[in-house]
Amino acid sequence: MADQKSLTTNQTPDRVQKLNAYIHIWSSPGEIRVQCTDPQTIRVLIRAIKKTFHDVKFETREDLTGQIYAVRITGLEPEERFQKLAWWLFKMLCDKGWEPMETGDHWYKLKRTI
Repeated sequence: MADQKSLTTNQTPDRVQKLNAYIHIWSSPGEIRVQCTDPQTIRVLIRAIKKTFHDVKFETREDLTGQIYAVRITGLEPEERFQKLAWWLFKMLCDKGWEPMETGDHWYKLKRTI
């Protein structure tokens, strides 16, 4: 008991381990796919997309614990809206503190320290 108490009282902010979360967004004709290591981020993105783009459809993937780790977005017309939506997601994530790691013509990789 004493050892456990000393561990909690002796912790300092510089000793707290920081974790990284990663997200990958890519668009292709007819769809956008998003994979993320933070399930809460996927849920936030789905809610934001539903509010702004009413005509989209979602197909989610869950891990063994039932947490969402990926979403496939379809149903936008015309198809060039997929690239615009991918850019909108990228910009929204950057505004929320995510940092770009790599980008390409139709994909974005970002990370965030949590």
